[in-house]
Amino acid sequence: MEARSSTTSSKSAKNGQSLWTTSNATTSERELCQPAPVQREVVTPTAAAVPAAAHRRTITMCSSAARAGFEIAREPVIPTPAGPRKPDLIAHMGRFGIVVDAQVTNDQQNMRQVYSAKREKYDNDDINQFVRSTYKATNICHLPVILSWRGLWCDKSASDLLTLGTCNRRDLAVIATRVLIGGAIIHRDFTYATSVR
Repeated sequence: MEARSSTTSSKSAKNGQSLWTTSNATTSERELCQPAPVQREVVTPTAAAVPAAAHRRTITMCSSAARAGFEIAREPVIPTPAGPRKPDLIAHMGRFGIVVDAQVTNDQQNMRQVYSAKREKYDNDDINQFVRSTYKATNICHLPVILSWRGLWCDKSASDLLTLGTCNRRDLAVIATRVLIGGAIIHRDFTYATSVR
């Protein structure tokens, strides 16, 4: 009898059931003998945080790079018939104004297409009129700043920055490095932040 009871307990243990014999127990006793369910909460961060944080780093670096006497207006809201537009910054000095909007792309996006879409979005009469009336600028340039999260520049963006003189090659390298480091750190944090508790 004892051997059979021991065998039953062993089988129950292998099946993950309670080791206590519950055949003769009351309902409340059976409930006490059952293992408590394990509650798991999965914590998952937002994947959008990776390019968003890298984008903020890019804007900070672009602002500091435009140090040749430009005044910087950060995120001005420009009313247009198509709705409000909010470029990341407008750098202006005398009659010269630069409308800058940055984007950090992922691996699936074509950077030249993103560049063209930004130009189409901001290079129009409504925004130009706003820049003329608000900042007294008559020579207006629209500059999409496009990098991948891996720190690669869109060739058109890099060429425009060098031509305008707002950045030199060292500035471009610093911005790309900051974006690369920031993206790597954020990606690492995102990868290891998914936890079960």
